[in-house]
Amino acid sequence: MRYAAILILALAAAAALADRGALPLGPVDVYEPGQKAIIAWDGETEVIVLTTDLYLPEGAAVLEFMPLPSKPEVELGSIRAFYALSKYLGRLGGLEAAGYRSAIQVVLHERLGPHDITVLEVGDASELEEWVREYIRERGLPEPPRLSELSFLVSDYVERGYRYLAIDLVAPEGRRIYSVEPIIYRFRSSRLYYPVKISSLARGETIIQLVLLTGEPLVLEDLEDAGFTVIMEAKVPRSLIEEADGRLAIIDRDEYWVTVARFSGRIGPEARDLEAHTGFSLKRIAPKLAFTAPIVLAACAAALALWRRGAGGKGLPAPAMLLSIAGLAAAVPPAMFATSLASALIPASQALASGTYGASSILALTASYLLLRGRRGGLALGWAASALTTVSPLYCLALLVVKQADPSPLMLLHLAAGAMAFLLSIAALILMGLKWGAKPGSD
Repeated sequence: MRYAAILILALAAAAALADRGALPLGPVDVYEPGQKAIIAWDGETEVIVLTTDLYLPEGAAVLEFMPLPSKPEVELGSIRAFYALSKYLGRLGGLEAAGYRSAIQVVLHERLGPHDITVLEVGDASELEEWVREYIRERGLPEPPRLSELSFLVSDYVERGYRYLAIDLVAPEGRRIYSVEPIIYRFRSSRLYYPVKISSLARGETIIQLVLLTGEPLVLEDLEDAGFTVIMEAKVPRSLIEEADGRLAIIDRDEYWVTVARFSGRIGPEARDLEAHTGFSLKRIAPKLAFTAPIVLAACAAALALWRRGAGGKGLPAPAMLLSIAGLAAAVPPAMFATSLASALIPASQALASGTYGASSILALTASYLLLRGRRGGLALGWAASALTTVSPLYCLALLVVKQADPSPLMLLHLAAGAMAFLLSIAALILMGLKWGAKPGSD
């Protein structure tokens, strides 16, 4: 059950912590060029290591906001955790008065390095606006011009059960782009959570990079619903997490499942927060299904053709040789693609394209054998193989042009091998049409 929320309110000259909405103090422009976070979640407890770059004119200040699902424990983090994981993955309070409870309660106050953090419990977001005004006035800071938007956003979070607010006052450093030392938040959560919508307070394009640590694979559709693209998935040893930052090692397993996700673009008020679970994900198995389906169908067709016995005629070695070479050429790309399919997230469209190459290879090699035996079934399989070797490279080309897929070396290999297999199979068909006898055999 969702018990509460944390809203981080940060005051900074040119930077703040990770996934926060930025509200400038005074008539200045602010945008978040980058956000980074490492999140560990064991199903009940979440630990976030947060760091962000924020752009502001020199001498300015900004309020930042970050919702979380419950009251956190807060302490200083280290940028070392980001370096350690990047290197590895690259190689691969107040008291209640009698009978009355204020709508805004101070429940925690901590000083951590450059951070002066106050955590509030928000009962009524309509009172938050006045509380922030008083907070700013006491510190001699200008009032932010979009303070009313803050109340509207916080009201949405409070209605959804997010009712805690942390205020982080960071001293200005006089830089235009500045990264504050990371802060670690530990809190209870029934889902892996990362607030995105609140960042709509900041202007400009934002890149959010998340390293998510879980015991089991996440549901990829949950990440996509929040606008994130999954870059990679892998397993890392617990020892690496402990070395990076022992406070992230909350999952009682020898290996952690790591998901690297990225958000790029402008965050609007309609954005959705990341709320992810572990479990079955159709998107994770879709590329494997798309890759294997045409291969299995081709194997069944080849087995049926081999099983059907009939009288043999005169063999056709020339077209058989051409088809065998075409089949071998078509087999190279899917063989290499299969290794990538097992270790990385591949679009289902690319997996299907590679699977058709494997199917055409099976049909071409089987047709070659049948042609050597003089069986007419080789002609039918030869035609089918030629059709696939025609469609497959055209499909790959369409992915590059229409869908603007990454022109990786593997994709270029598909195009080259497809062109070669196509020319060889067409030549084989021409020879079959010219040399096949009137009655070379029947099935």
